[in-house]
Amino acid sequence: MKIVDQMPRFQGCEDIDGDDDAKKSCADQKMLEFIYNHLSYPKKERKAGKEGTAVISFVIEKDGSISEIIALRDPSPGLTQEAIRLVQLFNNPDKRWTPGKLNGKPVRVEFHLPIRFKLSSEKK
Repeated sequence: MKIVDQMPRFQGCEDIDGDDDAKKSCADQKMLEFIYNHLSYPKKERKAGKEGTAVISFVIEKDGSISEIIALRDPSPGLTQEAIRLVQLFNNPDKRWTPGKLNGKPVRVEFHLPIRFKLSSEKK
């Protein structure tokens, strides 16, 4: 499903005070922190100067688990493989996503995540 009343949210913000917008903002920040803390630039691609944006599609299930992980944009095999590995880390059984909702009921939602790989000028 692509159109829902409430989009899924990354884990860690459901207990904060505030409305859905505040929780979404918190969840977006937590997801970025997770990405920054867990993403590794593949050595082979770093050495070759490869850059680009991998776009990974996945489904957030009714229970908050992740399934159907595929690459929609593949800047290079190593970068895409790392982006997929990162998304697989989202599937932590201890901390599920908050599922998307339609008419107040949890639904499966397709999610697209762009992950940009960019070398700093001194690392090129």
